[in-house]
Amino acid sequence: MRTVLTSIFTLSIILIQAQTPCVNGMAGLYPCERIDLQYFMPLSEMDDAPGLNDIWGWVDPIDNKEYALVGMLDGTAFIDITDPLSPIYLGELPTHSSASTWRDIKVYNDHAFIVSEASGHGLQVFDLTRLRNVINPPELFDEDAHYNGFSNCHNIAINEESGYAYPIGTNQASGGPLFINIQDPMNPTLEGSYGDLFYSHDAQIVSYNGPDPDHQGKEIYFGFHGNSAEGLVIVDITDKTDPESLSTSGYDCQDYTHQGWVTPDHRYCFVNDELDEGQFGYNTRTRLFNIEDLDNPVLIGNYEADVTSTDHNLYTLDGRAYMSNYTSGLRVVDYSLLDNEIMEEVAFFDVHPSDNNAGYSGTWSNYPYFPSGNIVVTHRTDGLFIVKAQDLSEIVPSQAINTDICPAELSVNELETMSFNIAPNPTRDFITLTAEKDIKQIDIIDITGRIIHSELLNLYAGSAIRINLDVLEQGAYLVAINKDFRNTRRLIIE
Repeated sequence: MRTVLTSIFTLSIILIQAQTPCVNGMAGLYPCERIDLQYFMPLSEMDDAPGLNDIWGWVDPIDNKEYALVGMLDGTAFIDITDPLSPIYLGELPTHSSASTWRDIKVYNDHAFIVSEASGHGLQVFDLTRLRNVINPPELFDEDAHYNGFSNCHNIAINEESGYAYPIGTNQASGGPLFINIQDPMNPTLEGSYGDLFYSHDAQIVSYNGPDPDHQGKEIYFGFHGNSAEGLVIVDITDKTDPESLSTSGYDCQDYTHQGWVTPDHRYCFVNDELDEGQFGYNTRTRLFNIEDLDNPVLIGNYEADVTSTDHNLYTLDGRAYMSNYTSGLRVVDYSLLDNEIMEEVAFFDVHPSDNNAGYSGTWSNYPYFPSGNIVVTHRTDGLFIVKAQDLSEIVPSQAINTDICPAELSVNELETMSFNIAPNPTRDFITLTAEKDIKQIDIIDITGRIIHSELLNLYAGSAIRINLDVLEQGAYLVAINKDFRNTRRLIIE
């Protein structure tokens, strides 16, 4: 009997991994709509990787082969997905220093540029053309170049048109973007930085071709500045020695401005706030900014999903936004009629079928830019999904955007009574906690949701206290007070 059960279990795993069309709302075990599963690669097929995070892609200009560049806790994996039904795990580039939950990868001129929150990691450079010659996979690769002008880094953005890389959230320039010339990929050269508005959590940099005549042809930085009041930050960084701030845009019900992406016509910017769903209790929300005037962006409303998952990373392509929203998986949202205030989900693939709750399990990110139409999606603890949307061309969106920016029941007074402040942030070994209401307890939570530090306090409204945090490792955390885990602030330990 045990042999029979084992055989059934093994067969089910094989079926889950193989190509599985989305039929009647399911692709095998996974809820879906109009997206088919091409292949699932579990961590066991990736040298038992301890976990995944971010992802990017590369297309070989010689033979058009497609490769997924997959961030792992302890390095970067390279996977040939040219045949999406039979992908090949080619090997791993180990981390430059130590393991970390956070790793980010971007590509310029057939080279991968890799950063991590691990202390001492710096910037790894890897020549992707080496993947053409892998004879006996998997291989253990080494880096081709390394830049040590910073230690840890949360993200990296690259403008492929200008040949500049922008590490963000480093231990330099108050966490603002660094300007690194990578036109010679093997010799990254620092040319400037912008730390006036402090820590940046993520960014996109474009050579601007949008409708604002004052800034056409300029190199423009769109920054997403974490728990700072600025939220969306737009800067002209054409002159690397003299960047010019154009605008900052906070918003109601703002908690942690995590990431965003502009539309290819540079008319809109979609912004994800990572903590607002858990904080305020509404469904998954993406802020929609009209950026036709870069000096005066206008928040026109929210896209609101029908689930409560936490949003994380999104990208735009051909009138659709590809959203990785943790527990609810990959969501494809049509914004082609946004001029008419219409934006609607047209497809999804849920890589985390157990729930759609606010939280940090499930997908970290996706890469939708392969010419084949295949999309790669990372699941933090399960593995890599290769999926492909069915024909979406006949679907006409009809859902109106939500123009109720902040729910009426969350009045300004209520938000103020819920709030507290921590500084400095980022920090190394302590914070000053300022109370706007009485605080009896503080809890610090890691990204897995585990409480790793608690203190009982007797802090009254209007007072402050210094809290030593030298026991915490480098990384990102949440701070909660009075056991109210919907009232949190993001904390970065450098």
